[in-house]
This record gives sequence, structure tokens and C-alpha cells, in this order.
Amino acid sequence: MRHNSYGFYAWDQALAEVKSGNDNRYLGYSDWRSPNIKELESLVPLLVVTTIDANAFPDTPTTTFWTSAK
Repeated sequence: MRHNSYGFYAWDQALAEVKSGNDNRYLGYSDWRSPNIKELESLVPLLVVTTIDANAFPDTPTTTFWTSAK
């Protein structure tokens, strides 16, 4: 995982980022994973398209996100 680098990833690249984060114990953890669709929906207010809750995740860009389901 890259600290504060926002980019667009293909599915395989997104999976590789998660694996890299786990292999390198990113932020001291080795259980990183992509959220499933329900989890991602819980982070995104339903009335606002493509916006993560800025109070919970203040440094997250407005962009497209992968989930653990294709």
C-alpha cells in the first residue's frame, strides 16, 4: 500500500496492493483486505455518489473504489 498516493487500479493491481500491504505489515497490520460491496456502501453516503464519509476518512479522495467482489 502506498501512503497518501491515490491512483486508479485494475482489479489485479488492487489485489496486489492489498497483498503488498499485508506482506509489509502496513501500519503494523497484516490483515488488510478490500471491502465487500455492503461494507463499501456503508462508507459511502447513499444520497451522494462517489463520496466517502469525510468525517470518518478525512484524507480519502473522491474517486472510484474497488471492493472484494467484482
